[in-house]
Amino acid sequence: MPAHTSPPSTTPPRPAAVAVVLRSQPLSPNRLEVLLLQRNPQLPHFGGTWAFPGGAVDPGDHDHPILAPAAATAVRETHEETGLALDPHSLRACARWITPDHYPSRGRFDATYFLASPQDATQNIHLAPDEATAAQWLSAESALQAHAAGALPLTPPVYVTLTELTRFERYADALDELCTTPPCLYYPRPVAVPTGTVFLYPGDAGYAQWNPQAPGPRHRLHASQTGFRRYERESAAPT
Repeated sequence: MPAHTSPPSTTPPRPAAVAVVLRSQPLSPNRLEVLLLQRNPQLPHFGGTWAFPGGAVDPGDHDHPILAPAAATAVRETHEETGLALDPHSLRACARWITPDHYPSRGRFDATYFLASPQDATQNIHLAPDEATAAQWLSAESALQAHAAGALPLTPPVYVTLTELTRFERYADALDELCTTPPCLYYPRPVAVPTGTVFLYPGDAGYAQWNPQAPGPRHRLHASQTGFRRYERESAAPT
């Protein structure tokens, strides 16, 4: 049975973009850090969670001289929320996340996630308080450990992205492996299970039937009431 039974939204999700901003650790050049922002608790969607900069595509983003609209959104939102200027040539699409159908229409997004680097990795962050109340540069491993300890609430896209980033020490390696064409699609189907919820993603053997017991490839996120426990991405065995 699906974890959520409210009627699906009939309104298409809004186009959006998110910047996964990476830099080398100041004291360990071969280790990556990612920028996380604590969303203002008063925001209607996921207030208080830790996330990447991002937001909905604005009409003006279609007029950027060199960037496609979604990439222009990622640059603009990052600057508005943090004061950081991204290197526009560094942006590469790494994922596409579509909010599940059962969410309220205004809370649904079709978001392109970009890996990106700042023009100046030492630049101070100046938060827009209506958007975010705190910011941290963390390694993906540290962020996931803090989440497991209950100190860093995350949304599914952030948890999954951080899990993927734990495999890389260099920005170039993350670009080469994560930024595929087309980007990996995440259109969750949440299913209730005795231990909590399993979010099935395209490519999972149980995705079409909403069946986490189906044998075959796995592409899913396991969640409990206290947080996310494990992300699985297992392709079909070669024949």
